[in-house]
Amino acid sequence: MLKGKYMYLCDHMRKYALCEMYLSYLVCDFI
Repeated sequence: MLKGKYMYLCDHMRKYALCEMYLSYLVCDFI
């Protein structure tokens, strides 16, 4: 459930450069 939620956030935040960079390193690569 959490993984799916993070996957959604990563995909949604990908529209924003800073958010993508932040989420990619701290969240996307973590799961």
